[in-house]
Amino acid sequence: MQPSSLIFVAVVGIWAAFLVQHWVRRREDLATARSARPIQRCDPRVGAPSDRFLQ
Repeated sequence: MQPSSLIFVAVVGIWAAFLVQHWVRRREDLATARSARPIQRCDPRVGAPSDRFLQ
């Protein structure tokens, strides 16, 4: 093998390692987000807390 092809294989290997780690981390984050409790929304009849202080 020529040195240039070894460099190319090394670069491809580094990119593959980075992309696999990124993909695994993204899947873990999505799984965590799906299992988390939903965000409780404010009741629109009550109003936002900042509305009370503006009056």
